[in-house]
Amino acid sequence: MRDFILLNYNLNVKKIYKDCFFVNNEKIKIVKLKKNIDDLDYLFTLSNNLYYKNVLVDTFILNKDGNCYTKKNDEYIILMKINDIVDDVIELEYLKLFEQENNLKYKNIVEEWKEKIDDLETKIGGFNNEYSIVQKTVNYYLGMAENAVSLLNETKNINNNSIGFKVKLVEFNKTTINNPFNFFKINKMYNIAIYIKNKIFKNMIDYNELEKIVKEIENKEDEIALFSYMLFPDYYIDIVNGEIKEEEIKKIIMYNKNYKKVLVFLKENMYKSNKLKLFVWLN
Repeated sequence: MRDFILLNYNLNVKKIYKDCFFVNNEKIKIVKLKKNIDDLDYLFTLSNNLYYKNVLVDTFILNKDGNCYTKKNDEYIILMKINDIVDDVIELEYLKLFEQENNLKYKNIVEEWKEKIDDLETKIGGFNNEYSIVQKTVNYYLGMAENAVSLLNETKNINNNSIGFKVKLVEFNKTTINNPFNFFKINKMYNIAIYIKNKIFKNMIDYNELEKIVKEIENKEDEIALFSYMLFPDYYIDIVNGEIKEEEIKKIIMYNKNYKKVLVFLKENMYKSNKLKLFVWLN
């Protein structure tokens, strides 16, 4: 790989650490793809545009032929410069810099949610007496998930022209959101919902900030979108659908009271849509 990089990128690499290396104290990541390269040129342009706006996303390094990828046998090799090597706290204002119209592929989040629900129902159907904590709590979280699906699915005219991040809640950090390969198109409230959930489970929720977020929502569609994204318990479903870690599930349940308080706050302070008042079980 060192010879390949020297030949195609004219970079003299002394040592490769798993999937990255350093040149002049700059960290460079090696990405290998076997397919799905159709969007690479667009991601190259998009990441550069964001970088010029002082959003420190990872940016592509061009090879000697001026391309953002190089073919190697049956793989496509991409080199990404890591522009923000400090994985620090994500601020809300930083997330807003990703709110822009773009040509990314739209991600149908409702269909993804339905698949996750189906997977969860299939998985728990195979349980006997194991994972008692899941069996005692799963119906509650499935109910929340199905409510979120219904609410978002019935809402029309939602503007899906912002950059979202394909990351799990536990992976919500600068490393993952600055990676263009995690970008997709969705409503701008999606990232804000992840941001709020992350604050809840770090016990850092700020109701003054939450009030400001609600006041800045411009229309009822964005209001419903935020509430739907908040209502879907992806943090719980992702853990149960993956490798079940009961200690992680216990943490989630422990913070459920705080999480429910946030949902109640949103319901009581959102006035643009009457739909949210139908959630009478949130009191």
